[in-house]
Amino acid sequence: MKKVAVAFGVLFLLILSSNSYAKADFIISNIYLKEIGNNKCRPVIVLKNIGPSLPSKYKKTYLGIQLNGDVVGGYTTHLGNLIHHNATKIFSWNSVTLRKGIYTISGKIYLKSQQICENTANNNYPPKKLYCGDYPDIAVVGMAKDLKCNLFITLKNLGGRLPNQAYNPTNGVKIQLSEHGKGLLGFSLKFVDPHKKLQKPHSTLRFKLPFHTKLKPGSNPITVKVFTGPIVDKNPTNNSMKRNFYCVSRKDKDMLKNGINKKPTHSWDY
Repeated sequence: MKKVAVAFGVLFLLILSSNSYAKADFIISNIYLKEIGNNKCRPVIVLKNIGPSLPSKYKKTYLGIQLNGDVVGGYTTHLGNLIHHNATKIFSWNSVTLRKGIYTISGKIYLKSQQICENTANNNYPPKKLYCGDYPDIAVVGMAKDLKCNLFITLKNLGGRLPNQAYNPTNGVKIQLSEHGKGLLGFSLKFVDPHKKLQKPHSTLRFKLPFHTKLKPGSNPITVKVFTGPIVDKNPTNNSMKRNFYCVSRKDKDMLKNGINKKPTHSWDY
């Protein structure tokens, strides 16, 4: 009986001891490069608390940050308001200045406290390719159709100047349209931008599909994607757009003209 009592006593003390530690879960939610002018940048680390809030006494607890890859360095910072659930803290690495180039950077954080029990499963930030400088950034920002089912595409250069190589018809920037993953039409940037309007930083290009191409009657789930080829693009995640367009056939138009209600009830664009 005494052995059972001792066992329960030890178990109670272990539970009490484990609960005396504050729980936490900190992560690096993002790493990016901040432009500071003259094609120079500084690394910026975004920290986040995805765990429960901590008591205010832990505000001055140190959190270590380690960068690896093309940028190597270590730093410590107080938790501060990061003790709150879902709080974020943006840390600019002012002692590091990067010149124009492409950098692969990874990160790691570690908590300098024996009073906080932290989940370390998400403490590593995987390698990320980052761009410093005035590299171009071609984005698909719009798709629209007119009443004759002509499709118009709007591209924007959100970054720096496009090099002349982008207008090489065989080894430059290409634009492709697809439907359900099947290629429909492809052409070079030079074909739709002969005057190199998109070459200027922060410029916009709007064009109609070439070769007298029109959308077919009915549903048209169209994806537009820009392939930059050998051209360095600062943000490849905005190079495509998908939209669904509905076109009314000539027969349906005649029926509508004659007063027969045949307007489609789909929630597509008209």
